[in-house]
Amino acid sequence: MDEDSWCQMLRKKSAKAPACIEVLRNSQGNDLAIDGDVPFEKVIAAGYNHPREIIAVIRPQNATTCSTSLLDKRYIVKDDDLEMAMEIYHLPGSKDHPRAKLIYKKLKKPSSCNSINGLYIFQLSEETSMFTKSGVYSFIFSVRCRDSTVIKHESRITVRPNSNTRHWQLSCDADWSADNAVVDIRLATNSKFRISKCFSCPLVMEMS
Repeated sequence: MDEDSWCQMLRKKSAKAPACIEVLRNSQGNDLAIDGDVPFEKVIAAGYNHPREIIAVIRPQNATTCSTSLLDKRYIVKDDDLEMAMEIYHLPGSKDHPRAKLIYKKLKKPSSCNSINGLYIFQLSEETSMFTKSGVYSFIFSVRCRDSTVIKHESRITVRPNSNTRHWQLSCDADWSADNAVVDIRLATNSKFRISKCFSCPLVMEMS
């Protein structure tokens, strides 16, 4: 093999190498019968009905954003030895909970659907606690390639309290056995509630 042929072969191989991770949206995945969408980089209300699954693919170096079809098999890396991890972290955004909590972690091999190979399908049907609490949800996808390099993709969703919710429950570590115990609570609406307990009276809630 001469030098030109060798260089051309290397270029073709490089063009098919993994470059990035992309999550398929509902508008892109009609052929895959995706039942819903994950509103990445948006603000939603608590209680949002998330889809049963999230589908991601690995794009090769030669993939472009102006491809005629994002489900074109030429622009999906198909390698059964490449596993993809998806982790979901919840950051409440409260000073009392400054650290993100891992709420989901799965490692998947590629599979196929409707004759399309190279799909990484993460099931969410059993995740009943998803988007039930306000805060920031971070979705991190990662793949370790054959050359030991790691490609990552991260998207976030901000969840705000649901304004239609009328029920809430106090949970605190205050010593209610003490006389005149007082707990101040400030809600997202900036309304301030003061709950106090006196020796001779029941709980009293004041709003200011």
